[in-house]
Amino acid sequence: TRMLITSRVALHLREEWLYPVDGLPVPADGSDPASYDAVRLFVDRARRVRSGFSLPDEQEGVVRVCQLVEGMPLAIELAAAWTRTLGCAEIAAEIERGMDLLSTNLRDVPDRHRSVQAVFDGSWALLTEDEQNVYQHLSVFRGGFRRGAAGQVTGATLSVLAALVDQSLLQWAPSPSPSSGAGGRYQIHELLRQCASERLAASTEQANQARDAHCAFFVSYLTGLFDDLLGGRQREASAEVAAELENIRAAWMWCLERGRIQDIQAMVPPLSLFYQLRGRYLEGSELLESAVACLTAMPPNKKVDRVLLPVRMDQAWLDIRLGRLEQAEKRAKQCRQLYRRLDIPHVRGQGTDPSLALGVIALARGDYALVARHGERARQVCEAHNHRPNCQLAYYLLARAALTQGDHAAAELHAWQAYVLAKEIGDQWFMTYCLNELGSVASAQGHHAAAKAHYEASYEMRQELEDPEGMAVALNHLGSIALLLGDSREARRLFAESLSIYEQIGDRGGLAASLGGLGRSALAQGDYALAGERFHRALEIASSVRFVSLVLSLLVGTGDLLLRAGGKERGVQLLAQVLNHPGSEEEAREQAQRLLDQQQNQMDPNLFASASDQGQNQQLEAVVEVALLDLA
Repeated sequence: TRMLITSRVALHLREEWLYPVDGLPVPADGSDPASYDAVRLFVDRARRVRSGFSLPDEQEGVVRVCQLVEGMPLAIELAAAWTRTLGCAEIAAEIERGMDLLSTNLRDVPDRHRSVQAVFDGSWALLTEDEQNVYQHLSVFRGGFRRGAAGQVTGATLSVLAALVDQSLLQWAPSPSPSSGAGGRYQIHELLRQCASERLAASTEQANQARDAHCAFFVSYLTGLFDDLLGGRQREASAEVAAELENIRAAWMWCLERGRIQDIQAMVPPLSLFYQLRGRYLEGSELLESAVACLTAMPPNKKVDRVLLPVRMDQAWLDIRLGRLEQAEKRAKQCRQLYRRLDIPHVRGQGTDPSLALGVIALARGDYALVARHGERARQVCEAHNHRPNCQLAYYLLARAALTQGDHAAAELHAWQAYVLAKEIGDQWFMTYCLNELGSVASAQGHHAAAKAHYEASYEMRQELEDPEGMAVALNHLGSIALLLGDSREARRLFAESLSIYEQIGDRGGLAASLGGLGRSALAQGDYALAGERFHRALEIASSVRFVSLVLSLLVGTGDLLLRAGGKERGVQLLAQVLNHPGSEEEAREQAQRLLDQQQNQMDPNLFASASDQGQNQQLEAVVEVALLDLA
């Protein structure tokens, strides 16, 4: 005889075969919500109480509700019943504030199904006192946890965890990579976690002790991964941080709430580095801003300044990523003053010397002499203190400064110096920047096959590290090589893929560069209208963030477009501006010179000279403003 039995509790019979029933599938980002069972159930139940309910009208709210309840059918039914009096966005907001909404007064519903709280209470009553104590303490975890963490934070034994799994209050999933030895993860359904959290909150002392223990564990866990994030185990360490990020963020917020500045100081370097490695710039920026709000509310003293210093420095780097160059410069200079006031060497980590950030900002603004000065100053300091992560970045800046001015030998030397240092540290993430630079040196010398090989190696390494920004950078370089080799279709595909990544991560400089690549690809295919649209949007973004070197590069493409489309005088003016502007990189100057040489033989000499003189004598801002009008 075979029997099918549904139960929240395992029967513990020898003949028993267990088939866990999870929540209904919920929509992921970018997917079609209407194809998911959770959404279909919500819509079906909503139309029972509001016949005119329309999914397209309330799609965002419906998806959010389904995600919040993690596909739990009972919770979806209870939430959908409220569509008679509330919009779905309001329902989602109410659920985020608590579970009072998830109940019903229907007469034909059993008491045990009248609310999610009633379901929880039924299971809670079946637990032993020890199991109840452990479970309510487990509510401090976010996004699941591993057995070791549960043991250290709550004292949970394997037998207690197994009992909670048997009661369907926990779910356990094996590690996707068993060979890693990391073991599986336990998950608590968010609604059940809220119920347990309310039980824990009944005792303020117990709740604080639980959060203190949780915070202490994850501060230690995160700081223990710092060296691995800097090099050696970057891919594995960043994956571990990503798996525990919700717990780490919860620990971070508790540190801020309790004013635990030593823990904040310990968490900032590895957490900021993680956000850089994974291209999560906006999220990282917001998290650091919360630390600034906490620290600046405290009485100013050297102890607070020592914590503010790495926070401000990492904010500057994230600001650069997000195109906030003026803000980044202000913060980097503040850090330089803090170092002087505290009279301490540059702290551990990557890019902790303000000169390095100021050098990157100068690079974007086209002041290459200043880039070299910042790079050389940083090199001298970091070599004196054997600060290798800063040294590799100093050599990279020197390579960039040399390449922009056409000194290929010096650029290649410094790029290799940076690469060797990064390899010694085991910093694969930075090795890819060096590979890109070596590719650019090869491309500048006409060695396109060698350049392509460097860019492809860079892309593959960034893909392994799951770094979207690095992948996008390499894609842009590969797109440029494809154009040089005459494959405009492949170039268009590569730039479009890069654009998609930059739109997701918020890197505005990269976004403008990708759009510029798409403009050049469209131009090569004779699609002048599309090229104009792409150049217009790229110039708007690049000029708004004062990315001078990129603006000048975009003016080359715009000038080429105008020449082809009949605007010869304006095209010559733009190209003359690029040729004579000190912020133009060698590649942009060479392209501008080649196009001007071609045009000089086709135009009236007086007209050409007049247009050229006008382009040389105008301010860059005025040239860009007129170029945008031309493109529009």
